[in-house]
Amino acid sequence: MKKVFQILVPDDKLVSRIISCENLVTELFVIDRADKDFVSEWEKELKKPALYILINRDTKELYVGETDNSYKRLKNHEAKDFWTEAIVFHSTTSTLSTTEVKWLEAKTFEELKMLDSYKLSHNKQTPKFPKLKKNQIYTLMPVFEEAKNYICAAGFDIFLRNVKRYSYEEETVENDNVQSPICKNDSGVTDRPYLSDQGKILIYFCSVKGKFIRETLKELGMPENIFDVTDLNELEKLRKVVAKKEKDQGRHNTNACSISQLKHYLEKGLTCKEFEHDAMIVKNKKKKADGKK
Repeated sequence: MKKVFQILVPDDKLVSRIISCENLVTELFVIDRADKDFVSEWEKELKKPALYILINRDTKELYVGETDNSYKRLKNHEAKDFWTEAIVFHSTTSTLSTTEVKWLEAKTFEELKMLDSYKLSHNKQTPKFPKLKKNQIYTLMPVFEEAKNYICAAGFDIFLRNVKRYSYEEETVENDNVQSPICKNDSGVTDRPYLSDQGKILIYFCSVKGKFIRETLKELGMPENIFDVTDLNELEKLRKVVAKKEKDQGRHNTNACSISQLKHYLEKGLTCKEFEHDAMIVKNKKKKADGKK
């Protein structure tokens, strides 16, 4: 979906700015470290629970944090020398709780660590996910995506993966003749996985694209391609139906497990492409191992 972001630049310095989006109750502050006047001017707005990131784009360093008062926390972080800019993401209506921003902090750190684009050594401890109900997590996932969209719109590259360029070659997965690319870097070697390179990932990927699930999707009136189903609740509905069918038919629950695996990737903020990528790593390893026999 297309989004129109509005950027408020309060002065002629064109550095510190506030980014908002119509119909959203969240906003992003981009604050230059030296811009003390900006922080003072917006003190009231900054006294809210927030996800924040301290960043130095030149040295590729950052720190991920959460707070119930960004104004006070930024003052405290003046003792840290490395950062040149701060990113603050919060709700304009104060609807994000301290627990929810803790979840956003942990989720942001997790994804940035996986992407490996910036150094995270200033986070001496890994932020922990607070205990939340599943429906709360489903509600927060779109908020996390909002934060990422804001940060990208502000011109920051922290959510870009630090990998070499990829080339793709078409090869057939041995299940219903599904055509899937094997992802290789310039040297012809597959890159490291996003979540897993265990053998079952390939089995699950083949199953999730297979005839059994396609037929069930059709029965439920869903898109025939499971990768077009991005709503986690819909995927859970599909998983339950598939699990029941497998049980009734005396089959192993491989297809239901494959849907759970796809859901796991989506819950981690990844997509079907990352799921496919990890499966193709396993296929490539298997191919090499078979060639050595």
